[in-house]
Amino acid sequence: MTAFALNKKVDYGLSLLSWLAKHPDNRVSLHQFSKLGLPRAFTAQIARKLVTAKILSVRHVLEALDGPISLVNCAPCPVREACHQKNFMRNLTSMLHETLAKKTLADLCH
Repeated sequence: MTAFALNKKVDYGLSLLSWLAKHPDNRVSLHQFSKLGLPRAFTAQIARKLVTAKILSVRHVLEALDGPISLVNCAPCPVREACHQKNFMRNLTSMLHETLAKKTLADLCH
């Protein structure tokens, strides 16, 4: 698990899905997406992951493409057992999960 950040894979995945959400009646090929500026091979990898995932919210997109969402990665921290911000970060991560779970692909288009 890595600290939460939108990497290229997630950014392109959200772009792909938001385009599809905005044009629900149109079929589109990866070749067409490559004309928009998305690298075809990379987009194909992303599309494969998204096809097999059960996408219900923006949170599901992020987790399908990049794994569990966390604001910090406490595993390698040498002071994690004595950390005073651990509960704060857990609560903040929980709020982020809730917010992303409420956001749909249609929200990306507004």
